[in-house]
Amino acid sequence: IVACAPADRHEIGALMLAVALRRAGFAVYFLGADTPVADLVEMANAVEPVAVLISALLPESVARMQQERADLAALAPLVVFGGQAFEHQPEAARSLGGEFLGNDLRTIAERLAERLERVSAP
Repeated sequence: IVACAPADRHEIGALMLAVALRRAGFAVYFLGADTPVADLVEMANAVEPVAVLISALLPESVARMQQERADLAALAPLVVFGGQAFEHQPEAARSLGGEFLGNDLRTIAERLAERLERVSAP
């Protein structure tokens, strides 16, 4: 699942990521801009994704997600945060129960494949 953080309407980066992941062979659900955490939880419960990727451009979006970090951490075996809001504070991704894989589309796809291999390994 690829989505934008709550209150974040800048969806071009997330859309580009969804396309890059699809081209890399991943099945992708794209939820778009301003995705409420409750909707993300509902979608994750329905499709049981191996990963959820959330893009945030604005620091305010990260602050808003902090209020719902327990729900975010439980979305999938792997939760990834990206976007400009995490570029200079990658530790914010860890505080939300996920990780920051960078903002380069190709690098994210490669790192995601590596992480998923580790998550699914016995």
